[in-house]
Amino acid sequence: MVLKELLITQAILYGVAYAFLAYLRVSDLGIYVSIMALIYIVTMLIYSPLPRRLRLVNDVLITALVLAFLYFAITRIIAILGFP
Repeated sequence: MVLKELLITQAILYGVAYAFLAYLRVSDLGIYVSIMALIYIVTMLIYSPLPRRLRLVNDVLITALVLAFLYFAITRIIAILGFP
């Protein structure tokens, strides 16, 4: 039952975030990835604890999403600071 609520919550939040970013005409992939990663991480933390097997997969996925978020954030910061 908890996983069903989790999926419904994520689907609603992803839909709202995607619609809002499309309304703002955001075309940068990094912003989409960052927002979706943050939604995923926050919803997974709210709906924990998860079953052991799912928790292991979730930990790997969260690590990958945090690394992607950091990559896009660092490249954006470097661009703002004017480094080549």
